[in-house]
Amino acid sequence: MNFRKYFLSVTGILAFLILINPLFAQVEEPVTWSFSTEEIDDQHVNLVIEAQIEDHWHLYGQYFGFGGPMPLYFEFDASDNYEIIDSVIEKPEPIVEFDDVFEV
Repeated sequence: MNFRKYFLSVTGILAFLILINPLFAQVEEPVTWSFSTEEIDDQHVNLVIEAQIEDHWHLYGQYFGFGGPMPLYFEFDASDNYEIIDSVIEKPEPIVEFDDVFEV
């Protein structure tokens, strides 16, 4: 009878830990990215990368002065299938606010 009581206790504790684990393991992903293309001509397209940002979340821009946070950047793998002709352009113009943490 002692073994049964021990087994039920251990099983109950394990079940509790398994059920509560997802509550602590949630990763917040406040930005959803989408991608599309705009055809310019037969050989050129614009790649459009759009970020949908949840309320009260922000992204830092690509172009920062010295002393600020790490800027947002896009990295494209090298390929013989395409050539990058221009840099990434932010549209619409970003909202500029003072950041108390970085004091910029």
